[in-house]
Amino acid sequence: SRDGWRKEASASTAVDWKPTDWLKFDGAIRYTWTHSYDNNTNYGSILHNEEENSGWAPMMVATIEPWDGIQLYTKYSEAIRSPSLFESTTGFSFSPNPLDGVRPEHSRNTEVGINILQQDLMLAGDKLRFKASYFNNEIIDYLSRTNYPDVSVKNIDRALFRGFEASIGYDVGWGYFDIGGT
Repeated sequence: SRDGWRKEASASTAVDWKPTDWLKFDGAIRYTWTHSYDNNTNYGSILHNEEENSGWAPMMVATIEPWDGIQLYTKYSEAIRSPSLFESTTGFSFSPNPLDGVRPEHSRNTEVGINILQQDLMLAGDKLRFKASYFNNEIIDYLSRTNYPDVSVKNIDRALFRGFEASIGYDVGWGYFDIGGT
């Protein structure tokens, strides 16, 4: 079994600004700190993995609403994900190398899209929702497993996720449907 502890603290602040009826800006920043320690010595190791990580992650969004219920937006955000206790402690399925350690993932994400919300289209009180976007997410120091026989957790340089996402939904009060895909 795994045996370890983790402490985590974070603070964030956010602001939005709507200079006109059709233009809105959102911004936020988050600071995260984590400290974890592996107490486990059941697997023959006298070394203990210890991780202390911290970092800043900003987020910015610009939204234009040229017509009521139709929004065009662009978003840039970052996120820091420290290794979980499962990823930073020794156990049966895999273990981190205490000599190398594991670093937090740092993602940089961009998204461009459209949101549509229309009401009273076919019936009084009905709602149609549609969202479509393109995303480009790059994760530096992506946490991954190594292969057999030395199964462990390690950081790879980066992982890149790009693509399109869309969803549509219709709600009439007594029933609704939603469908989406990536």
